[in-house]
Amino acid sequence: MFNKPFVLLCVAAFLAYANQSVLGPTLPLYVTQLGGSASVAGLALLAFSAPSFLVRPWLGRTADRIGLATVMLIGLGLLLIAGGIFFIPYLWAVFIACAARGVAWAAMNIGGYSYLATAAPPDRRGEATGYYFAVLGCAQTIMPALALWMINGHGGFMWVFALSAAFAAISLPPGWALYRHDMAERAARPPVIPPAAPSEKPKGPPFNRGLIAAMLLNICQGIPQPALTAFLPLFARDQHLGDVSVFYVLAGILAVVLRPLLGRRSDTLGQGRIIAGGLAVQAAGYLMVWLSHSLPLVLTGAVIASFGPALINSATTTLAMETAEPHERGKVMATFSMTFPIGVGVGSVMAGGLADLIGVRNMYLGPLAVSLIGLGIVASVWKTLPKPRTI
Repeated sequence: MFNKPFVLLCVAAFLAYANQSVLGPTLPLYVTQLGGSASVAGLALLAFSAPSFLVRPWLGRTADRIGLATVMLIGLGLLLIAGGIFFIPYLWAVFIACAARGVAWAAMNIGGYSYLATAAPPDRRGEATGYYFAVLGCAQTIMPALALWMINGHGGFMWVFALSAAFAAISLPPGWALYRHDMAERAARPPVIPPAAPSEKPKGPPFNRGLIAAMLLNICQGIPQPALTAFLPLFARDQHLGDVSVFYVLAGILAVVLRPLLGRRSDTLGQGRIIAGGLAVQAAGYLMVWLSHSLPLVLTGAVIASFGPALINSATTTLAMETAEPHERGKVMATFSMTFPIGVGVGSVMAGGLADLIGVRNMYLGPLAVSLIGLGIVASVWKTLPKPRTI
């Protein structure tokens, strides 16, 4: 499984996620420094998610045509270009930078997720996906805490933006190497011909019951995330709790450890059990954050809530992979990956809006409700999910 393309993919994706992770907790604080409110911060994150959502179907079809690694490389390059806009210290520049990054992020992730389906052995896709998300979790472990440390008297916002741009620049060499490897493989193998005649080939998104279930469940773990990844520092400041940087480190370490193990187990236990457990733990964590009034308890609840994505991401991604035919992996994974910007966009607006309407503490009732809705969806589709198998 740990072949050259898989390793290159993981290195390039790690650097791209490092680029993004330093910006996660930074942007809401930066927007408020520029005079915006929590709702404006949520809209800025929506400006990132909306273009990312809209271009994914087209990018998926493009990836199937010109190459998965090609689209990923384009995304990495656009991340570097778009990141330069953050150096303009105005709110309008933040919105433009977020929108441009949304397109870049879509291209990078579509190429990455789709190429992961190609690089992973079919009977070990859960395990490979677990390792892939563990690598991404490494970036999400240290970088937000590093960004908050830099903001709090060790460089400031502009140094965070410079660090983000540096990660994008360093991601280009492994992205280029993966592109060259993919081009060589595409030239060496015969083209995959779709089974349907051109006149019969469906032009719309490749929806089926399994893909729809994977998308709905991934949305239910995605919408709650901004309340932690982006708005937890605002919550801590509002409640006078102190520094919450350690949350990102603790949650990241646990995710890095859990994801490969759970990815491997999802190949035998079945995705349904992993997803249901993740949503239940996620709901319990948000309930604890809402009820807690001390830093240790808030951090404990936040870390528990972060188990949700650690459990669910690999399972829903594997479930989507298994619905894809080789000739349409880009389209299928692009359709599935639309759930990520939906989660970030809706979750950001929900968190910012609830914070302004009912208070920053009560904001966490929204993620709790979404987690419980997800459990209801799991129950309703349980019989259609892949059954556990022995290897």
